[in-house]
Amino acid sequence: MPPYRLIRSPVGIALIAGLLILIGVSLSFTFPPRPPVEITRVSLNPGAVVVGEASILEFSAKNNENKAHFLRVTFNANPRVKFALGDMDLSREGDIWYFGAQLTPLGTLIQPIKVKATLESGMTEATYNIIIKFYVDSTQIDQRELKLTVRST
Repeated sequence: MPPYRLIRSPVGIALIAGLLILIGVSLSFTFPPRPPVEITRVSLNPGAVVVGEASILEFSAKNNENKAHFLRVTFNANPRVKFALGDMDLSREGDIWYFGAQLTPLGTLIQPIKVKATLESGMTEATYNIIIKFYVDSTQIDQRELKLTVRST
């Protein structure tokens, strides 16, 4: 049977359909779908401050969907570390500080948070871990850890 007749036969069509499905499945594993919201950047600048000075923790959240999402960010650190939006402290639940914002469809949020810390009496320097968790519509999507060093002078 000539090759062009095989392609037009039911067996040939089934083989081509199977091959196309196999290619589609392998491509879906090669290029996984983008998540609805991505945390594209998290930074703390400067990473070392003197008591009384502030560092800026900044993060970017990108909404990849054409619908709004609610972003909640929690900050867990030593009780000597405080978080603020401008001059107002963030809300707190026990040892967890948090921030929330509505992400606009297909929008990007760039959010600076002011971070200050104190030292225990008699200490001249301390390094504090800051654990940041990102939730979208109540589901955790990312977690990052940063370090802030605080000096007395």
